[in-house]
Amino acid sequence: MRILGYLDAFRPPVPAETLVDRMDIVDDPAFWPFFLAFVNATNSPFDAFDIDPADSSALDSVLTDESRWPVFTIPVGDGHRVRIVLNNLPDDPSVEYLLDPADGGNAVHFANLDGHFRGPGMSWAELTATSLQPDPVLSPAERMLFLLPSLGDTETPATAPRIIAAALTSVGATQSQEALAVELIEAPHFWLPVTWRTTDGVTWCSGTHALRTKDNPALRLFGAAFS
Repeated sequence: MRILGYLDAFRPPVPAETLVDRMDIVDDPAFWPFFLAFVNATNSPFDAFDIDPADSSALDSVLTDESRWPVFTIPVGDGHRVRIVLNNLPDDPSVEYLLDPADGGNAVHFANLDGHFRGPGMSWAELTATSLQPDPVLSPAERMLFLLPSLGDTETPATAPRIIAAALTSVGATQSQEALAVELIEAPHFWLPVTWRTTDGVTWCSGTHALRTKDNPALRLFGAAFS
């Protein structure tokens, strides 16, 4: 698959066929614990879903394949799409969140989870609103859990763990859901604490490591996508 502009800066070049749509594995019973463990660097999801990772080594191989990077797509407002790329570079793997615009322009990064972490990518209000947008494939709970790793917001309410716990239960978690929810909200977001502001109708982040800063030319694009 192609995400316009995404691979252009890689040196040495990364072949276009490295990016592979893997929405087909989301229905695997082991997908969510593996995905959440992968993006949040914690083994707690396996306990919450009562899954032994050794029993699903094939899925682990798909998510960590260095020659075929899994891409997950979430339709968002105004026809835009969020692309979540599990960038499996051998020496510098990362999880990258990009907004792929409906007009066919270059995709825009809004969060990176790696050694050079950048973010956050969404406020709590945006996360909850975007989770409820229409989607022919994913449930609101699945959309929320896909987008959750990009969250960072000092105004995340005290009710958030309960909301995330309900989403976890919806996709198969059977125990310690609220404890896992707290862990997913708090770690590994090195960019916390951050504040979101709205100026002239656009929302931006004041965080030191934020990509959605006040001078980002794509701010209105994000506003249309995440409302």
